Amino acid sequence: MKNQIKYHGFLTIEVVTSLVLVVLLAATLATAMRFYGTVNRLQLARQQCLSAVQAQLDSIMIQKKPISQDDIRRLWPGITCVFEKHPGQAEWKGLDLYTVTATTKIRNREISVRMNRYIQHGDQ
Repeated sequence: MKNQIKYHGFLTIEVVTSLVLVVLLAATLATAMRFYGTVNRLQLARQQCLSAVQAQLDSIMIQKKPISQDDIRRLWPGITCVFEKHPGQAEWKGLDLYTVTATTKIRNREISVRMNRYIQHGDQ
């Protein structure tokens, strides 16, 4: 009889401790999932910018003209794509240097991808 009185409330303390640990683990898991969700959105934005830049360069190389801004907005919503053309210098003479930059904004962060490619003149 004395043993039962001595350990009275021990089960309650175990249950409360277990509940606190479960809540702590759930809060940690929720925080990690939120962080990984943000990272995933940023990676998706980078991938979309990269896809837009590569498509723009391929279009310039094959069709000798860039993709229209309407098509870019339709295919990659929220992404702006800008390209510049410069004549080649030194050993790159006779080629044009095309620089394409795609940007978007995700959670107050600006994602930007820039690629360059030398392409022969359209008249050759």
